[in-house]
Amino acid sequence: MFRSMLRRPARRWVVTVLAVLSLAGAFVVTGVGLVAPTAHAATAAALSSPSPVVTSVGRGNGTLDVFGVDLAGQIYHAAWDPGDMNGWRRTTALSGGRAAPGTSVYAVARTSDQLDAFAVGTDRRVYTAGWHESWGAAWSGWEVLGTLTVAPNTSVHAVRQGPNAMSIFAVGEDGVGNRFAHTNKWTATAGWSGWLKLDGYALLPNTSVFAVSRGVNTMDLFAVNVVNRAVWRPYRNGAWQGWQSLDSDFIREGSGIFPVARDSGSMDIFTVDNNGYVITRPWTSTGGWGWWDGLLDGRAAPGTSVFATVRNSGQIDVFHVGRDRNVYTAGWSSTSGWAGWWNIGATVLAGSSAFAVSRATDILDVFANLDGAGTKTTNWSPSRGWGPWFEVGPHPAGGTSAEVTADIEFASTTADGWARLRIYSTGDYRFQGHFHNGSLTARDIGFAWTIITPSGHALVFTAKQTVGGITHANDYDWDVAGRDPEVQSRWTEAISEGVWYWKARTSLNVSAIVNDIIAAAKFSMATISMIKSVG
Repeated sequence: MFRSMLRRPARRWVVTVLAVLSLAGAFVVTGVGLVAPTAHAATAAALSSPSPVVTSVGRGNGTLDVFGVDLAGQIYHAAWDPGDMNGWRRTTALSGGRAAPGTSVYAVARTSDQLDAFAVGTDRRVYTAGWHESWGAAWSGWEVLGTLTVAPNTSVHAVRQGPNAMSIFAVGEDGVGNRFAHTNKWTATAGWSGWLKLDGYALLPNTSVFAVSRGVNTMDLFAVNVVNRAVWRPYRNGAWQGWQSLDSDFIREGSGIFPVARDSGSMDIFTVDNNGYVITRPWTSTGGWGWWDGLLDGRAAPGTSVFATVRNSGQIDVFHVGRDRNVYTAGWSSTSGWAGWWNIGATVLAGSSAFAVSRATDILDVFANLDGAGTKTTNWSPSRGWGPWFEVGPHPAGGTSAEVTADIEFASTTADGWARLRIYSTGDYRFQGHFHNGSLTARDIGFAWTIITPSGHALVFTAKQTVGGITHANDYDWDVAGRDPEVQSRWTEAISEGVWYWKARTSLNVSAIVNDIIAAAKFSMATISMIKSVG
């Protein structure tokens, strides 16, 4: 479920009414008897993402940002802040951006409050969009970067070289189908340098290039040449050196060479050979390149790539999608070498890979497009191991949707939580939430979302649980989905003129909470439909 170990300080009791994004009419969300509820709603084509990789970047302060592409080609973004009890904040279309089929979106965090995202547009040009914390939820862009034509089914990779410099890499294609690596560098003083062709090796079709930065003036670019061999091009002291062959076995088409750097003097690369085996090779500044090695006999599903992340200078974690389409991980430490592979569950969408990031020492977050379940994530820490997979991006239910989120806090108590409700024009719904109470005194908590329509109908979703104290868990999470004909039949009313109320109380009598909401709203109800009651 959503991460819930971090809490915000208690604030005073208020009754707040929020007006949120209008969806073809008066769409109002109201919190009753709660502290500063937050809510949002949006319409979207809620589909699972076809991007080969759902990528993520950490901003150094515990936050995570995720980027993907839905089936309509729209670029979406999701963000998670450890201080926000509302969990993931999602945008269904990032500044109207659309990506070319078969491509992914990569981003860099120049600072903890500044992001740059890069995508291949439907015209196969490279585009960028930027975000700064001072802008709120708004992004700038998309801005086209030159006239480079990107090869089909390849993406733009970006690396940070400090707060004032970054470089991007792409496979450019000329008019007769030749493919070569290109790079473009940005600095705070000079802006974008323009595309530089790094010729010397023609590159394999449908295979992206990846780079890693080990310092301001040190980068390493990795590619697969047209005869399926791994090649490397280093950047030292302000200049690119020549390509060098890494004497690999044949590399599978579509599986790029992904590098990670543990520190300024070491890096490791990962890829998949023609037989589907995961292979790796280490490099150090003192010893140069080591040998290629099969990584614990791991075999990757067709059409997938291998990605890795560094927890610290002595630990690497690598992830691949197995032939059963489950996600597997292996780990390396400087003291014990490689161990794994461990199955961490989930059935991944065919042709999609798992991507990982370490946002803090000994915390891992993994992202993947799950088969029929949208974009999901799981995370790991030493104290609890791997958690369950839960939703981040677009959900596979059809139709348009509306989503609202409630932030639950009770004054002068340790009890708080959040709830999220999304309903679809098809009648589908997703009801999620979390209660927390760290006190030695147990508390009963009841919660209700009530959608009241002008015709006097109410659609109700409730949750209740006893949390905290000596005999009960401090946390309670729920995540339920289903379909109800009442949601479908009342959809137009609920969105165009409905009023959405929510209320929480330290009581398990959720029927009384619903009745209080209806009484406060001064509606005469014809029908009350209990769509879902949890707990």
